[in-house]
Amino acid sequence: MKGKFLFEEFSYQAGTNRASRGPVSFAFSIRNAGRFDRELHASAVLPQSANFSSLADFSAARTNNARYDNLRSLTSIDTSRKSYITTTAAFKNDYIPWMSILGAGAGWIDIDNGSRSYRSAYMYSTAPDGTPYPQPSIGLPDNADLVLREKGNITDYDIALGFEANDALHFGAALTLSSLDYEMASYYHEAFRRQ
Repeated sequence: MKGKFLFEEFSYQAGTNRASRGPVSFAFSIRNAGRFDRELHASAVLPQSANFSSLADFSAARTNNARYDNLRSLTSIDTSRKSYITTTAAFKNDYIPWMSILGAGAGWIDIDNGSRSYRSAYMYSTAPDGTPYPQPSIGLPDNADLVLREKGNITDYDIALGFEANDALHFGAALTLSSLDYEMASYYHEAFRRQ
């Protein structure tokens, strides 16, 4: 890692010497409790003969079925307006799936005003049963790629104080503070084929 000084442990201790420093001792240390930096790549090539759904289809289905999944009326789960599920108010509603908010905000799903239900914004040439969809179409997903990157570290800060009452009696206290630094980034990509 460029520009970083990596160490396992650093400590400082000032011991007791009642003649010169008094009966109090002090210790301080910084310890690296662990580091990680990992990356995962996953890719799938989908067969030409199969009708695989995209993440947009999954998002639309979760939005349409939200009221049934939670046994609620449509008024408590207001997915009937796309303008609502793309606002910050939707995040506060526990009955709206996060995939609905993500799909609507990213433009993956659109509401069909005729049926008042959501569908993928990516139209296919034909439905899985062979019924033609309206044109233009971009086809079905051909492959999917996922990249996941995690990195971080755990650092412990130890502070200790000691007191020597006499040669036989000592008191002490220690405090450990832990710091967790964690970063995650993910990327998901779908490519569509034309039929």
